Amino acid sequence: MLNIFRYVKLLKKTSLISCRYFSINKSDLVESSRNIQDLLKTTEDDSSFSKGLYSSLNTIHSEYSSINLATSSKNIYEKTSSKFNSQFLQFENDRKSLTGNFDGNPTKQLFILLRYLRYVQIAFIYRFITFDINLALKETSNSILDLTKNQENLNDNSLPLTCELTFFVQYLSSHFPLSHVKSLLSSTLIVSYLSNYLFAILVDKSPLLLVNQLCFALHSIVKIPSDSTIDQWPCALLKYLYNERSCSLPIIEYLTLIQHNENQPSSSEMFSLLNSYLIEIGIHQDNLDKICQLLILISSCHYSHELFQRGVIEKIRVHLKKSKEKNHLSDIKLCSRLIYYLCLTDPTNRFDTRATIVELSRKLHKNIANEMTFPQWIVQAQHGMMLVNIYNYQLLFSTVQHKFFPLLFRDMGVYTKSIQRQLSDIHHALSLDRPALKTRLLNNQMLAYTNEITDQYRSSIRADQQTYQRFLLDLKQEIDNLYGKNSCQVIDTYQRYPLLLFDFLEVKLPNTKELNALGIDVKQRIAVLPIMNSMLIRQQRSNGSSTRVYSAHTTMRYRLIGNDNYTVLPIFQGEFLRAVRDDKWKIDQLEGGYCLDETYRLITSDQMTYVVKYIQYDHSLQYLQSILKFQNVLHDVHQYPCAKLLPSKDNALIIDDNDRLLFVQRFIEGTEPSREILDRNDDYLQTMGRLLARWRCASREYVSEMHMQEEYEEFTNEWWERQDVKNIDSFLISNFFECKQFLIHRTDRFERGLIHNDFHTNNSILTDNSKIYIIDLVDALDKQNGKHRAKAFLCGYQQLVTLSTDEIDTLDYFVRLKLTLCIIEDVHESTDMENSWIQSCFDLLHRLNNDSTLVKTLLS
Repeated sequence: MLNIFRYVKLLKKTSLISCRYFSINKSDLVESSRNIQDLLKTTEDDSSFSKGLYSSLNTIHSEYSSINLATSSKNIYEKTSSKFNSQFLQFENDRKSLTGNFDGNPTKQLFILLRYLRYVQIAFIYRFITFDINLALKETSNSILDLTKNQENLNDNSLPLTCELTFFVQYLSSHFPLSHVKSLLSSTLIVSYLSNYLFAILVDKSPLLLVNQLCFALHSIVKIPSDSTIDQWPCALLKYLYNERSCSLPIIEYLTLIQHNENQPSSSEMFSLLNSYLIEIGIHQDNLDKICQLLILISSCHYSHELFQRGVIEKIRVHLKKSKEKNHLSDIKLCSRLIYYLCLTDPTNRFDTRATIVELSRKLHKNIANEMTFPQWIVQAQHGMMLVNIYNYQLLFSTVQHKFFPLLFRDMGVYTKSIQRQLSDIHHALSLDRPALKTRLLNNQMLAYTNEITDQYRSSIRADQQTYQRFLLDLKQEIDNLYGKNSCQVIDTYQRYPLLLFDFLEVKLPNTKELNALGIDVKQRIAVLPIMNSMLIRQQRSNGSSTRVYSAHTTMRYRLIGNDNYTVLPIFQGEFLRAVRDDKWKIDQLEGGYCLDETYRLITSDQMTYVVKYIQYDHSLQYLQSILKFQNVLHDVHQYPCAKLLPSKDNALIIDDNDRLLFVQRFIEGTEPSREILDRNDDYLQTMGRLLARWRCASREYVSEMHMQEEYEEFTNEWWERQDVKNIDSFLISNFFECKQFLIHRTDRFERGLIHNDFHTNNSILTDNSKIYIIDLVDALDKQNGKHRAKAFLCGYQQLVTLSTDEIDTLDYFVRLKLTLCIIEDVHESTDMENSWIQSCFDLLHRLNNDSTLVKTLLS
């Protein structure tokens, strides 16, 4: 490890230095001036002098490209410098004495000074003026600043004045620290003039070049609209981009800046616009810089989009295969930013981003071996990877090696605080995520310094956590009221988890008969995590539905606390909490379900108990209604042991609420069958088999009366085409196509019906009076007594429904196919390929593959 004592000492001295904001360079100024020339080519100048300056600038920009800057060959400026130098001396004499061309009313004088400043700056960049221009630029700037304090000197809706003012702002940003630029402009009306002008022209189909110019200028000084108007800006800018069918970087960057600083969540109009923009425009971009900026934009909106994200992944994979000379991913900054924002926009790996992130991190490690640049972004990329539990050890530890580490702090005051804090976060996360890793990332001296920075950051964040803290304390009070005083305590995360910014509750359940009767382990450590809306992101799925999932930071928080032997219980702010506060009913979250926050037990004031399902559903509302209607048909008509659904006051089984679907059913009191019960005799499994047979008979009758949309049917041609078997294990692909080849021309022999799709003992409940109920309208072939249990199950099934010869002959292929598809889905969703469940499924599939008669022999 590097002893960084001398760096720490230097950093502490410079930590109070105002940071410079190097957002504008010479090339940017030249390009800005060139754009202004294009925008003003049809306008008329009142002054012959300003017209002459415009003509001179035209000559410069038309004859010399933007790349011929200060280091251009001598023959360019030797021919012209004499003429430009003599003109400059004459102009300066007139300016200082306010005579000649600089003599006029304040409005005209302001415009002349603005264009003169642009002319001098551009001519000097090209070395056409070889004198020292600093004093001239300083005095000219002061005059401009003084004149722009008066509203009367600013012509309303003047395109020439607007253009010259944008260059002036960019000039200031390229020469002075951001804090100083803001101080200079705060006494003038320049910023408000440009901001008002931009907002007014967004709805008028104004030239894209002009909107770019204004956004570039306002972004360079980090101009944030006022609180009263900030909510109007994002939609206005995005609507303009959509109407122009453009992916302009200056506009997107300024839009992102505003979005980052808006305190309110994005509106539904903004999400609708984003969806349309990404599908119609964003998804067709091939430029990786633009793609990266779009990822940054949607991240700032707490949003992600499946079709766009998958398209981005494909484009990145294409670039990863290119040679070094043609590969834009050799750009360290771009590669690092892509990693970071891919982590933020797909924290749960829903869109299969993880493999691409790993490949990009390997590419990044190769890049830094050749060039040590942008170390700040390299650290941020690894911080993003840490959030989603991905670590590239080679990249991580090379970042803190002797040769590279000092570069992290080269730009004093610009990036140092965020870098140190991020390194500290990664250091602490490693100890929880990878406890077997003995090598420490930071030595004690560096850790002490990063902790100091983290403390400062934590204090600033804590000051803005009032809403969260109220939520936390309200939950504590409710839990204390429910289980007794001091049944929970607030855990200060700084003491145990220095990288977590939000405290949580540790609950100690009382050892009561009631809880023991429910099978609850009162000795377990329970962590209650309050979840605010800002801790979630909205995901747009490819089928048009949308849902909310944990953000990357929330995912990390949940994971790290769970790694510390806690049973983690997230509690979401909203209607449920308000109902608890009002003491109208009590609700607690139940385990299970596709997502963490979709199943609840509800106890009403009259002590009736229900199950509330609050689900994300990929199919249509009408289709789910038909499924739930079938559940009630099972219960009412066939006396099937399942829960009855309760209609709403409008007699609807489902309520559509905020992109999620809610329905309520009776709660069945009971427990899952234990291994002891299943091994005691075959009655339970045979009963389960008979229940599945009864399901089939009821389904046969129900389906004959309903019209199933083909998109929901399995084993149709369209269904086979929809199966996603790309980029998966070759063994799984082989099984899939073998089963497909056998089944595709045989499925028309079998009857169709509704299937439970998760019918196993864990989805059954044994009540106190020994009745078995089916819930959630694992596999019987487990490693212990698997064959025997499956045989008992099928025996019970055939007591009511005898399988045909065709069904018996194809049963093995059906089982292998369904198991293969389940593994593929789990592999796509999982971030841990060594997961014991996935491995056990692979083992079973290998057994089935090696013995094609294994399933058939169970029926003999």
